[in-house]
Amino acid sequence: MASNQDKPRNSPNKDVHAGNLEDEEQNSSNVNRTLQLVSAEKPFSTSSISKNHELMHCFRKTFKCDLCQKQMFYKCNLKVHLALHCGIKLFECHICHKGFSSAASLKNHEMIHSKKKPFQCQICQKEFTKSSTLKQHEIVHSDKKQFQCQICHKEFAYSSNLKHHEIVHSGKMPFNCKICHKGFTHACFLKQHEMIHSNKKTFQCQICRKKFFMSSKLKRHEITHSDKKPFKCEICQKKFSQFSYLKQHEVLHLDKKPFQCYICHKEFNRSSTLKIHEMIHTSSSTFKDHEFNHSFRGQAQMGIQKK
Repeated sequence: MASNQDKPRNSPNKDVHAGNLEDEEQNSSNVNRTLQLVSAEKPFSTSSISKNHELMHCFRKTFKCDLCQKQMFYKCNLKVHLALHCGIKLFECHICHKGFSSAASLKNHEMIHSKKKPFQCQICQKEFTKSSTLKQHEIVHSDKKQFQCQICHKEFAYSSNLKHHEIVHSGKMPFNCKICHKGFTHACFLKQHEMIHSNKKTFQCQICRKKFFMSSKLKRHEITHSDKKPFKCEICQKKFSQFSYLKQHEVLHLDKKPFQCYICHKEFNRSSTLKIHEMIHTSSSTFKDHEFNHSFRGQAQMGIQKK
């Protein structure tokens, strides 16, 4: 008897009970080689492949899931399907040992370890491991943004992005840094922040030698050294090297000022401008000019006074 080590790495690693399924062969009426309904002319190299193809033309599917009533041609497919209901991960990655419910999901995952990103956006040249992820990304470059925040009216291409954004308005910061105790709205922001404490900037620009914590930040930076400006304003035709720069610019063409000071209610079209303004209301932002023995609210104001 073959041991578990003899199994191929993409084979199921657990045995799933298929309920009261009978182990008998498919009904002869379903596998009848003299099917009058089948007239496929596609050639086959072996009789087994031919038999499997004939089953696809049958109207009856022999194996049925007792939970959702879904029907399937093969018993092996039913076993994989039942694993979805049971939460069993039949397929395991041989590198990180993460489990998956299907062989297709495992193959998609394995591309992460290979670092191959064969699918590239034709607009911003960003690369992806899956074509489905590329399609989702391409919506960012389109005008299809049907999900709008009811508070600041910012629009998003995906409902998931809107939900993440809404946490900002709630004031909740459930993810805290264990070192400096700074709070964050999302786990991904916390992970990015934690890299600051490690002081490990392993990604370096080959042109200006500037270092970054993440490869994605380095890629965005490298565009600034090139003549590529793939993001264009549809109103004034001005081009930008970064998508975020374009978004900031587009607000200037609108009358919308979604960022409001909670103290004096003054409105701004950029969050960065609002943050600078809020320093006026805080005593911690007072800067002392020792030359004139005078205090100013904000460094910018001090510079204007000196002029």
